[in-house]
Amino acid sequence: MATKRYLFTPGPTPVPPEVLAAVGAPVIHHRSPEFLPVYERVLARLREVCRTESDVLLFGASGTGAF
Repeated sequence: MATKRYLFTPGPTPVPPEVLAAVGAPVIHHRSPEFLPVYERVLARLREVCRTESDVLLFGASGTGAF
C-alpha cells in the first residue's frame, strides 16, 4: 500500500483541488446575507477545536489589535 507523503516546508507545497476551487470562488462580503451561515459554521467548528460549549470570539485585526 502506498503511503501519502506530506511536505512540511514553507513552500511550495501541493494544494488539494478543493482548496484551489475555494480560492477561486467569489469573495463573500462580511455584511452580505450569504456571510452569516459561513460565520456561524466557523464559530461552531472553533468551539469543537477549542473543546468548549462557551461562546468563541473572532476578532479581525492586525497582530496587536486585540491589545
